[in-house]
Amino acid sequence: MVLASQKGRQDGNPLRTGGTRHARWRWAWIAAAAGIAVVFGIVMLGRDGSQGPPAALRTETTPQPMPIPPKDFNPATPASEDVVTEEQRSAKQTPAAHVNQQAAAASPPSTSLVSPVDPAPTPRVQAPSNNPLQSPVAGQTPPPGLTPSSPSLQPWSSTLASGLDMIDQGQLVEGRQVLSRVLLDHGAALSPSDAELIRQKLAEANRSLVFSSRIIPGDPFSTGYTIQQGDLLSRIAPGYKIPYQLIEYVNGVDARRIRVGQKIKLVRGPLHVEVTKSAYRMDVLLGDDPAQRVYVRSFTVGLGEDNSTPVGTWVVRRGGKLANPAWTNPRTGQFFDANDPNNPIGEYWIGLEGADDHTRGLAGYGIHGTIDLGSIGRSASMGCVRMQPQDIELVYNMLVEGYSTVTIKP
Repeated sequence: MVLASQKGRQDGNPLRTGGTRHARWRWAWIAAAAGIAVVFGIVMLGRDGSQGPPAALRTETTPQPMPIPPKDFNPATPASEDVVTEEQRSAKQTPAAHVNQQAAAASPPSTSLVSPVDPAPTPRVQAPSNNPLQSPVAGQTPPPGLTPSSPSLQPWSSTLASGLDMIDQGQLVEGRQVLSRVLLDHGAALSPSDAELIRQKLAEANRSLVFSSRIIPGDPFSTGYTIQQGDLLSRIAPGYKIPYQLIEYVNGVDARRIRVGQKIKLVRGPLHVEVTKSAYRMDVLLGDDPAQRVYVRSFTVGLGEDNSTPVGTWVVRRGGKLANPAWTNPRTGQFFDANDPNNPIGEYWIGLEGADDHTRGLAGYGIHGTIDLGSIGRSASMGCVRMQPQDIELVYNMLVEGYSTVTIKP
């Protein structure tokens, strides 16, 4: 019984029955079919590109290097702007990335931006200086508002700066000469503000150089003098081509009360006048040689109505200077006595004589005061040059008959 049961169990095990070889072959075919199906499926998936082959089946290739961006590549630039044509480059520029907001608020924006495809860096442009005396960078376009007449764009810029420094440092003689040359030689090209600055500085310097008893060493237009027995200021003054009244004014003395041994200052004249009609301005100059003349100071004047003040050169007529003059109106014939407070020409008259082709033969013109103060700075006279009462008195004391010239310009 035992043997029979063991035989039955062996018959029920397929590995031990006669069909064992057939079972093995069947399983082998099944495994092979499954493998073919897997490979076929992988190949098909690889063809439509939905995914790559498994890592074990991938072929190794040499990795390609990442493209190197240009030197000025801007990561903030949109992808569509990575390549820019020449037309696009000229039409727009890529803004810089990561701008520091505080720095941008504290400093002006850059005057040039770098194109993202330009391999060469853009040259840095120096910002224009606000210093009007500083020369601009070569080739740089002047900023708006800086006109070509500004000294920073002219050859006399360093001369002007030097002259201003001399005046500020107390070198009055040297500074006056330097600034006078800039004003008188280049006045027409100077900007109004630059010319006015020069006039102000020179007028300040001349308070000491001309209108005080102080004698500054090296000043070619002044000298010291000691009063001698028998001297009169009216006899001393002609030798220096100045009125004796200027000696009184400068030294604060009375010509009738000078004393022997008294030291005084003498100004070497003559002084001259230039009137610019368009500016209603009179400039007083010192010196006979036009190349060496220096500026003294300016006054505002009134001129002839309907452009009736003649342009040209005049000389102060001998015997033509009158204090407290009488006057007759040439249009109406009305006479005004010397002491009449209604006398329209005021307290002083400086008669002029024509000295060139434009003025010779003209008579009746002069420089005088006025009781109509509102006419100063306007064209309201009959053709003469009008001045404020205090101004005409000073000019009267500076101009000398027969030597001082009066040039009237448009």
